[in-house]
Amino acid sequence: MAILSLYPLPAIAYTHDGSATLISEGNVLYSYEEEKLSRFQHAVSEFPEKAAVVGFQQTGIHPNQIESLVVTSIENCPARPDFASRVQFAKELLHLHKDIDVTCVPHHMAHSALAVLTSPFDECVFLTMDGGGDYLMGHWGIFRDGAFQVVEEFRFSPALIFAYLTTLGGFSIFEEGKLMGLSAFGKIDPSLLGWLQEHFWIRDGTAAVAISRELRLRWQSSLHLDAIDAGSLRRPKYSRGGVDFTGPSVIDWPSRVCPADLAATGQHFFELLVLRAVKNIRDRTGIEQFALGGGAFLNVLVNEKLRREAAVSPYIPVAPHDAGLSLGAALFKLHQSTARRPEFETSAYLGPKFDRSNIASLLAAHCLQYEEPKDIARSVARALADGKVVGLFQDKAEFGARALGARSVLADPREEASKFRVNQALKKRDWFMPYAPAILEEHGGDYFEGFVPAPYMNTVFRVRRDKAHLIPAAIHVDGTCRAQSVNEKQNPFFYRLISEFAKLTGVPMVLNTSFNRHGVPIVATPRQAIEHLLEGSVDLLAIEGYLVSPLVRTRRVATLADDTTNRAWEHLKWVARLLERENIDAARDYLKRTELPITVGREGITFLTEVIWVPGDDLGKLKSNLFRYMDACQHRK
Repeated sequence: MAILSLYPLPAIAYTHDGSATLISEGNVLYSYEEEKLSRFQHAVSEFPEKAAVVGFQQTGIHPNQIESLVVTSIENCPARPDFASRVQFAKELLHLHKDIDVTCVPHHMAHSALAVLTSPFDECVFLTMDGGGDYLMGHWGIFRDGAFQVVEEFRFSPALIFAYLTTLGGFSIFEEGKLMGLSAFGKIDPSLLGWLQEHFWIRDGTAAVAISRELRLRWQSSLHLDAIDAGSLRRPKYSRGGVDFTGPSVIDWPSRVCPADLAATGQHFFELLVLRAVKNIRDRTGIEQFALGGGAFLNVLVNEKLRREAAVSPYIPVAPHDAGLSLGAALFKLHQSTARRPEFETSAYLGPKFDRSNIASLLAAHCLQYEEPKDIARSVARALADGKVVGLFQDKAEFGARALGARSVLADPREEASKFRVNQALKKRDWFMPYAPAILEEHGGDYFEGFVPAPYMNTVFRVRRDKAHLIPAAIHVDGTCRAQSVNEKQNPFFYRLISEFAKLTGVPMVLNTSFNRHGVPIVATPRQAIEHLLEGSVDLLAIEGYLVSPLVRTRRVATLADDTTNRAWEHLKWVARLLERENIDAARDYLKRTELPITVGREGITFLTEVIWVPGDDLGKLKSNLFRYMDACQHRK
């Protein structure tokens, strides 16, 4: 049976991370996200037409060979009066048979099916938590004797509270990962934590979140006139602005708690809620195996807490967020039709692969210099050991949010400057976001406490103290590391590349981040990879056996702001905010943690006896002055 699975259907608003999946004879042949092809991050409200067409091309399956069309529900699609017309539109657009079998899988069941049917469990609890689908925000149940039994559905989940806190922290929709990354730089604020615990909690014996009667949920929308930039007549990139709460007890927390402390408090509270929900389910069922789905479980910190503190064995699939819905729905259809699981070992490498001869023609058309090393894995390893940043484009693309050695940017984890250079000169993303390494699976226990295989980079480990000095670029400020484990079976080429790097350096891991600039989807085609090379995002491009150099040398940044400088800047921004409110005592107390020769008074902020900012000045002046003085201090050292 040939199955095409799509999420979402055409012209349904507020969907995101759409994808398409193809299964034939029990094997998953292809699964890929629309955003990587359309180049619109998160593919908001986009039908995955490009993903489906590329799937037909990659697998050789013709649309008229498709026997079953599977769609994932959103807003209870089968009950909508326009459901049939939307399905018909999808059929016509993709040239499918008019009388083809159509199955609509509920949103959260698609999440759960992906987790359960790719897990190693014969019996388990399935649990999903996300920001919403089919007017629910999650469910849990038991998978036993090949059947899914839903026990509880809930209309509110910890994921939505985390989205609310993300907005309070100054971030936008889909930027929950930034709040998680920033949390390591802050401290838990007792007043905010107390307020959260007073108004949100997990009901006894359930996984559902309860909300105090004083608060009301409110969706914020950016579809209004004051959200338009009158200077450029541009509207915000995303149509939904976030989530908010109203009520007499709501406090203006952004004016009371600095972003880093708000992030630390929010992450801690999110972990408390999820752990309580999981423990309640474990105590109620006696089952310790948990298959987890939904965007909440992209949070690697909570995943690690579940492993260590909840007394359960968690499994998180390759794409627990909405991008995985088409694959989960397809697997559910296969299972319901045949009572079989997919006949393949779970893999992340389900995307498109490109022909070498076409790539060679493309390189020639761009007049690029390239070579064909006898052993490109060894050549890349040598370049990394020499301090180069290398873009890797090899074999089938990864499916999901993480780069796992097929569309990756690689660097040397031994030099902390690698992280600063990739961050500021190449990726241009937020300074507080950590970078992850890819490590040979057999060496994971040597470097990380409590190591378990993590092929999808979906948890963090605490770095062993005796190894931390070897990999400073790969360690977050809290001493953790979101590592990907690599074995020879999952990705033979990437395994050999890391092995060659280990031979040269003694360190069996490389720094691994996604092959894209900040705010742009991961590269999908050879042309996009070449564009990143030409724009200076990498020093070298390793693409299907070719090692490509840029037309001009990439610029080395003379002075890179390290984490100390960046953290000081975040503190000073908050202090400046307090000064504008004439809250001098709070500003002085807060600056005690910066460990910098800074004083605060009504006249402004003084650094080494010189005033570097006064109330009313632009914050850009403060930043430039701080970086100048920090740079001078570093040179004096």
